[in-house]
Amino acid sequence: MLPISRKAWTDLVSAGKSAVEKGWAADGVFSGAVGPDFASDNASSILCIGQSLGRAGPAVRINYDQGICAENALSWMLKRERMHGGYRAFWKLADLFDRSRRSLAWTNVCKIEPSSAQTPTRQQWRDVADACCAALTEELASLRPGIALFVTGSEFKSDVLAVLSALGYDHWEKPRTPEGFECFRWSARRYAILTRHPTRAPADFFEQAVAVCRQLRTG
Repeated sequence: MLPISRKAWTDLVSAGKSAVEKGWAADGVFSGAVGPDFASDNASSILCIGQSLGRAGPAVRINYDQGICAENALSWMLKRERMHGGYRAFWKLADLFDRSRRSLAWTNVCKIEPSSAQTPTRQQWRDVADACCAALTEELASLRPGIALFVTGSEFKSDVLAVLSALGYDHWEKPRTPEGFECFRWSARRYAILTRHPTRAPADFFEQAVAVCRQLRTG
């Protein structure tokens, strides 16, 4: 079953086509990938959430069909194609949890890609934020990951916080986390972590991210 409802996907497609008409977006809408060994409602399952596809967009082959988009994203994820820049750092982190990526799920906050292959500007994001956040909300509710790991930095933080709040996640102060990590809890087995994007992150960032996730996974 696809994680985004027909209505939410239709709204995404409408927002994407509008952005194309305005001249700033590439054709297509991004749908995340769910590894074949990903387990919902499992404390060990991780949904890795990035910002946008950037230079990976053409390789992932986004279009306007959610099923085809999901198949393309999964194929690209499991092929472990070599990437540069931000997505190389993103997958370096994801691979610390499962190098095969088969037990991971992956999505992005912004599901409409600027034709510039850059993070969308503030105005561009506002044009599509409602549709993207509605789809993200449904992905989280449908996939029910043990940990939703947002490595999205500050650009989308207020919108991510609104999504988590709407789903019933509360800020959680219990775990001792390094500076730059925020934890949220929905239940004893469902958590979310907000932190920076790993591009140009200090070397110990990766160790810290794994340690925080391990702490939450084991209780």
